[in-house]
Amino acid sequence: VELGHTAYLSKSGHRIRLAISSSNSPRFEPNPNSPFDFHQHKRLHVAVNSIYYGGDTPSSVRLPVLSQMP
Repeated sequence: VELGHTAYLSKSGHRIRLAISSSNSPRFEPNPNSPFDFHQHKRLHVAVNSIYYGGDTPSSVRLPVLSQMP
């Protein structure tokens, strides 16, 4: 998933939380998780999210660290 460029300055000792979701409701319209276009069907499907790690299917989050602000 390509998220594009972003930046965040955090102080030493702060933590980062990664939340994985199938939706960003109410900011965006909920995803019905169906193979059809939005608004074609009203039936919602439960999504199953998987995170693969290790072996042939590793997952990763890359967070470049700058030692000083430009």
